[in-house]
Amino acid sequence: MGKIVRRRMMSSELDLHHFERSTVHDQISLIVSQLHEKDELRKAFRLEGSVQFENHSNTLSQDADIEEGMQSMSEPGPRRRRSPRLLEQERQSGSQRASAIPASAVVSAQQTKSARPRADQFCVYNISSDSQRAGSRIPAFVIEYKAPHKLTLGHIYEGLEEMDLAEVVRSKDTDGPKEHCRRLVAAAITQAFSYMVRAGLEFGCVCNGEASIFLRIPEDPRTVLFFLSVPKGDMWATPLGGRRMATRTIGCISLQLGKMLAFTLQSLKKPPRSHSWRDRAFEQLKIWKVIYHDLLKAIPADEAPSSEYRPPRQEAFFRASPIRLRPRRHVLSAQSCSSYDRLGRRETDEDGSDPETPSRPPRSAPSRATRPFEGSGSSTERLTSGSSTGQQYCTQECLRSLVDGRPLDKSCPNVNEHGREHHQIDGLMFCALIRQQLAQDLDSNFEPIGRHRSRGVPFMVRLASHGYTLVAKCSPIDFVPHMMHEAIVYDRLRPIQGIHVPVYLGSIHLVRPYYYDAIAYLTHAMFLSFGGMPIHKQISTANCAQVTDQAVVCIRAIHNLQVLHRDLKPRNVVRDPVTGRVMILDFERAEERVPRPVLGTIAPNRKMRRDESGLIKARDKSADLFSRERRSITAELSTLAV
Repeated sequence: MGKIVRRRMMSSELDLHHFERSTVHDQISLIVSQLHEKDELRKAFRLEGSVQFENHSNTLSQDADIEEGMQSMSEPGPRRRRSPRLLEQERQSGSQRASAIPASAVVSAQQTKSARPRADQFCVYNISSDSQRAGSRIPAFVIEYKAPHKLTLGHIYEGLEEMDLAEVVRSKDTDGPKEHCRRLVAAAITQAFSYMVRAGLEFGCVCNGEASIFLRIPEDPRTVLFFLSVPKGDMWATPLGGRRMATRTIGCISLQLGKMLAFTLQSLKKPPRSHSWRDRAFEQLKIWKVIYHDLLKAIPADEAPSSEYRPPRQEAFFRASPIRLRPRRHVLSAQSCSSYDRLGRRETDEDGSDPETPSRPPRSAPSRATRPFEGSGSSTERLTSGSSTGQQYCTQECLRSLVDGRPLDKSCPNVNEHGREHHQIDGLMFCALIRQQLAQDLDSNFEPIGRHRSRGVPFMVRLASHGYTLVAKCSPIDFVPHMMHEAIVYDRLRPIQGIHVPVYLGSIHLVRPYYYDAIAYLTHAMFLSFGGMPIHKQISTANCAQVTDQAVVCIRAIHNLQVLHRDLKPRNVVRDPVTGRVMILDFERAEERVPRPVLGTIAPNRKMRRDESGLIKARDKSADLFSRERRSITAELSTLAV
């Protein structure tokens, strides 16, 4: 492996990611999977199954749709000419769609546009291996990649130290290479820091392939702690240091792998912080608007510091782990995601003990001459404050009767909370109450379920005051027009709601956007009854014919209402494991077809087919599309049977 790695050149963050994936990430995923098999280790580190290193710069965005469409595009030609009338119609159509989005949602989009991860930002997830919880994923920590020519070892050695960012960001004409390096390193750290705060994560890392800067945000987010690891330099302090180059290369990789594994295990033990913590953090933190490349260009090439290895400043220095052994912690005092505030006297560990040993709980944030972080709460608040885990979904008939104003469904598992004989509220009141509840608390009775889809994220939501438990399909601002279109389609399908498609209760715009899994802010929610589990988990050779027939019945019912699904794949077919009922989901791409008359008047077009009465039978294109859609899903479902 050493010879292969040495031949690779790294000229971008993408090259760096490929290098890290082959040498570190894949190995860590494999090791964690093995550790998960041991009960004691699984409980100690809260292992769900494995870990994945993922980038989501295009996830849940219009760019993903563009990329999907590009795959089916032919070679581009000259732009099609459009008449002024058609161009005006397109412009008016676009303005109508934009006007349908409330102004508050547009403001939210402008505020959260920069929150999407960049191409050089990765998040590490704790992935469940339980088939019943497939798709469950918990963010653990983030990684900010910087190509080694954009953030050199020389920059890090020269600029990484305890600093007050309020002073660092102020540039002066007399600034020299030292100040420029400090500003460059601070910018790299604060980019990762900002991502960590948005995601509510305690741990993060800045990596350039030669060194890793491990980061930790205490409960008070105005301070970020760092630890520098340089495997190449550490090699010379070990018995492997004098061996030949290939062996030293493998040794460097082994050291980096070991440290990143220890850091990963430490991070997996800490759940994401609550949305309340994030909101309080943003209230106190300011924004440093900076262009990284401008800072890099400010350092003349002839004044760039050397990247030769420099021994650590600490006297006692042999680090088996970036978390376990740390004689003294360096501090970046943070008043914002990039603007830092001096917090007073320096910290020392007088007792010489190891404050970050994984075998015991970490100590509280260091005592400093400053007021405590206002309203700080436990990082486990999200897991203990009324989680809806264990709640049962309301039945189809229960939610249908809520919408129609009919008596309660006595078979609903939550009927005792709904009322005695009749519902105490209606569908409109439900939307108003749930909007008010989510405006106050996004951490209770509101949990992601399964993996996100192309344009939305499913949540299990419970109206605490009345016990209604159902599904919320949430989406970012980019897809609000699609969700509004889907709501219109559900209205068209109202006669078969609760039978062949879920019951639709209404939609709201969230007062407080939900930052989902360090990927995107969700601003819109539509509420649906629980349709069931994905069909691919429940179909087999024994029930394939029965399930397929049920799916075709659903599709015929949808087609009878002149709705063409346009995305009828097995992923959009679900089945309730209790009742065995099959339903069809996700109508954001659906098309409402206008029925055309089967018989037309006599026309001179001889190509049109005449029947015996002399009338010309027009070809029904909608019928062909409906039939093709039924045949397609029937064939795809048959391939799932095992």
